[in-house]
Amino acid sequence: EGATRVRVGVPFDVRHSADLRQELVAVLREGSGLVLVDISGSTVVDQVGFATLLGAHARAARAGRRLRYTGADERTTRLLRRAGLVRLLHDVEPGRPRRRTAAVG
Repeated sequence: EGATRVRVGVPFDVRHSADLRQELVAVLREGSGLVLVDISGSTVVDQVGFATLLGAHARAARAGRRLRYTGADERTTRLLRRAGLVRLLHDVEPGRPRRRTAAVG
């Protein structure tokens, strides 16, 4: 069975959080299997938005589904990496990012 694909075109923020949550819940109820959420037209703006992103993943897990995000911008990828949740990104390797080295002196 193929993945269900969803595209988000508004920011993950306090203003859009309730609508995003409602739409993602509806998608999760409709089918089974993997849900790929394309967030290339969006970004995580604030803590409420980040909680919405994580909450959708938790709700999918409780429903026996997998939810992954694609097209995350650099900021969203960095936030998920710092939270130890880079596995939620479908198109990013879960390995540790390379550390930058700088010459001192």
